[in-house]
Amino acid sequence: MEVLSFIKELKKHISDVLDDKYSLGMYATDASHYQIFPVAVILPKNESEVKKAVEIATDYKVKILPRGGGTSLAGQTVGEALVIDFSKYMTKILEFNEQERW
Repeated sequence: MEVLSFIKELKKHISDVLDDKYSLGMYATDASHYQIFPVAVILPKNESEVKKAVEIATDYKVKILPRGGGTSLAGQTVGEALVIDFSKYMTKILEFNEQERW
């Protein structure tokens, strides 16, 4: 997989793509002792950006790692993957079903 081509393709379609060393370092850790740098990080603004990012990652055979708060104690939120961080823009609950508990 060609990382630079992958990131360039992401930047064509996604508003917020993080690929600098500092940002990747921030996403390389969680509340565990693990440290694994991601390939890139996106902060999608909407569903269409998520779909496009998944499509691009699939084309380049890059793993996908969804992330919310990054508070895992066992390393679940770190990995050599495309991190999709939903915590900045996609924060609204669209549907809630109390009876079915979802």
